[in-house]
Amino acid sequence: MISAVLPSRAAIVAGIWCLILLPASVFAAYGWGVAHRDRVREEARADSLHEEIYAGGVGYRDRLTACQSNLRGHEAALAIQSQEVQRLAEEGRAATARAQAAIRQAEAKAQQAERRVQSILSAQPRPDEGRCEAALRLIQETVR
Repeated sequence: MISAVLPSRAAIVAGIWCLILLPASVFAAYGWGVAHRDRVREEARADSLHEEIYAGGVGYRDRLTACQSNLRGHEAALAIQSQEVQRLAEEGRAATARAQAAIRQAEAKAQQAERRVQSILSAQPRPDEGRCEAALRLIQETVR
């Protein structure tokens, strides 16, 4: 009689397996759901990043290509500007040298003119000349 009320060994083992497998299956299903959700999110993120990278005209790849092209253009322009600056610096050095030579030449002429002026100012009439004759002689010597 009591054995009719008590479950059999197989029923007890089946019950224990149900108690073990039911939470395990729920936990496994929850884990699979979380993993699947994370995989779907990451796939969507990967698709979004792929679109950001490869979108025509506005994607990072096209923008990088444009930036690299601009960089090459700017580097070429900078090289041309550097050459022009160097050329202008050389022209400036040459102009400075010419100006210094012109200054030296002008100073030499000024000294020569100063000597002539001093010789004219220090000129005295000769003893046998009058003032007018001395002035005429001085003018003629200066003109020569």
